[in-house]
Amino acid sequence: MAGNGSIKAHLFGELPLLALAMALGVASTAVAQGITTTRVPQSPANRTSIEPPVTFDVISIRKSKEPFPQGAAFTSSGFAIRGVPPLMLIGMAYDFRDFDRLKGLPNWCLSENYDIQAKVDDAVVDKWKALDFPSKLLALQALLASRFNLKAHREIKQGRVYELVIAKGGPKFKAAEAKDILSSESGDGRANYGQAETLDTLALSLPSLGISRPVVNKTELSGKYNLRLVLNPEADSSQPSASISEPQIIVALRDQLGLDLKPANGPIEILTIDHIDKPTDN
Repeated sequence: MAGNGSIKAHLFGELPLLALAMALGVASTAVAQGITTTRVPQSPANRTSIEPPVTFDVISIRKSKEPFPQGAAFTSSGFAIRGVPPLMLIGMAYDFRDFDRLKGLPNWCLSENYDIQAKVDDAVVDKWKALDFPSKLLALQALLASRFNLKAHREIKQGRVYELVIAKGGPKFKAAEAKDILSSESGDGRANYGQAETLDTLALSLPSLGISRPVVNKTELSGKYNLRLVLNPEADSSQPSASISEPQIIVALRDQLGLDLKPANGPIEILTIDHIDKPTDN
């Protein structure tokens, strides 16, 4: 599935769209082995069973005929996906953009695709529209619990990460202006644009582009910026995108954005799946 030319994504943005560029073949494999794992205390900030402010009233789930993920989005009254495997849905619901940090999933969660339509009750549509992104993710978590019988817990491992730092010569991007609206776009593997994006968001998204370790923002830049990263300038948009190697991505970050990736050790959050069932069509 990785590199399919029809897969377009919001690669940088914390938008209500699934980062479909996190194709199954580019999940990282660099989490260190044999290191002590610590279960995260179930505080309101990190437990996997926080009560969502709004839940879906009507949910339709069907096995998809789509061979590749086609899209996922929050709508004005709910949520919709087409051709998406549970792996991607769980990654979106729990904001894990690096699939290798999802542990314990059965094989069907990678190989079976689903179409899902979910809507809130008409009486709470305005409340739904006003929810922030994390609150809408809680509604997705509740959907997974009710229709997939999902049970999961978070853990912390010490392992290999990359630190996103300012490269020699300084940053090569501009601060976003007040008129700039948060948005991002993928150009079929050639150019990736992010407007009014934070570097925290860029760091979270880099594993979906092919970086083999979790990335932590250590730039100390906390503003919003307009970013443009060209990874494969000679790609033919009518053909499936060629894979981009990690060294190529690192060079592109350095040359185009004035950013670098520094190998380091650090905490890595893992989501372990304790139980999940196949949903029944309805």
